[in-house]
Amino acid sequence: MRIVTLFVLSLMYIGSVSAQTPQGPAKYKKTVIKPQDQSSKDPALKKVIDELKKAVKNKDAAALKKLCSKDFTWSFGDDPGIDGFLKNYGLDKNPKSSEFWGIMDGILKNGGTYSAEDKTYSIPYWNANMNLPEGADEETDFMMFYIVSGSDVNVRKKPSSKGDVVAKLSYEMVYVVEWTDVQETVGGKNDFWVKVRLSDGKTGYVFGQFLYGPYSYRAIFEKDGGTWKMSAFVAGD
Repeated sequence: MRIVTLFVLSLMYIGSVSAQTPQGPAKYKKTVIKPQDQSSKDPALKKVIDELKKAVKNKDAAALKKLCSKDFTWSFGDDPGIDGFLKNYGLDKNPKSSEFWGIMDGILKNGGTYSAEDKTYSIPYWNANMNLPEGADEETDFMMFYIVSGSDVNVRKKPSSKGDVVAKLSYEMVYVVEWTDVQETVGGKNDFWVKVRLSDGKTGYVFGQFLYGPYSYRAIFEKDGGTWKMSAFVAGD
């Protein structure tokens, strides 16, 4: 299964730059980017998004397939096509147990950006709205800033759900200092703990499920034959 994880992508990038760049700004301007759902700007698009939410809720692979374009992009290294996508995520033989549903559910909960000029809709909202905080370096810091993708997300003193809470953040940008090798299952989801720096310079740990960055999963919608379709679902670059 050729699924690129957020952890591996981030670890690869951090490893490639850690010896060349400083560990980001000591402090930076507090930046909050609340997700917006702009799908209602086009009633036909809104209907497709609602149908996708229903398909995800019911784990309905047949309904999902109908919402995807013929030249569906799901990988940067494999040929486009819906069949490859379904096989890669196990949606062809055992769809109810596929991890796709959980990933897409998280994306759908965080809005999307409608572009009348490009005639596209991208989810989540941050995929098209990841402006760096003031005080950040565009060249060296771009891949290190992530959005805390939730409301009142705990920042803990140590990488554990039992660690003391040192802050609570909502949709705020943080600087990733280190992706630890500490894994835990929280709320039924397994992920790594990530050491982050807050805007005031303090550090703490956030559970990986609550971080969204430039390499994270995203989906694109475009018109195919006059009908809105999901044309891509990818992670990485």
